[in-house]
Amino acid sequence: MKKNAWFPLSVLLLSAISLGHCSTGEEDADLARLQGDWVVVSSKNQQETDFVGTLMKFEKNTWQSYNRSGQSEGVYTVVLRPDKVPKEIDLTIIRPKAGKVVVQGIYSFGKDQLILAVSGSRDKNVRPKSFDAVIGGDNDVRVFVLDRKKVKQ
Repeated sequence: MKKNAWFPLSVLLLSAISLGHCSTGEEDADLARLQGDWVVVSSKNQQETDFVGTLMKFEKNTWQSYNRSGQSEGVYTVVLRPDKVPKEIDLTIIRPKAGKVVVQGIYSFGKDQLILAVSGSRDKNVRPKSFDAVIGGDNDVRVFVLDRKKVKQ
């Protein structure tokens, strides 16, 4: 191969590496933005008021949900795909009787706000395509609005 022929190949290779790294950087940025405590301020699902006021805590790539009494209701691992439109989130929990369960969803950020739409169907776990709640049926979609918990000073 000629000496100058390596230059276009090296530029192409470096570009491909950079593009892959940007995607990871975007995921890292969104994961960093999730960190901390969030409070559910609105929910649209079968048990509409059951979740309002509950705490969700993100730490590294885990999400822990708490009931109003402060008891843990589950720990999920989080996988983000911010390069998708809308941005995708997968929440995985391992339940003793059901085994590994993956809840597919989408997410969006506002200023100190997180909007989640997740599949509410136990039988058909279909990723929502929008942030519109669908109550009942095979394509049940639960929508949650969370505000970042204010730190008391």
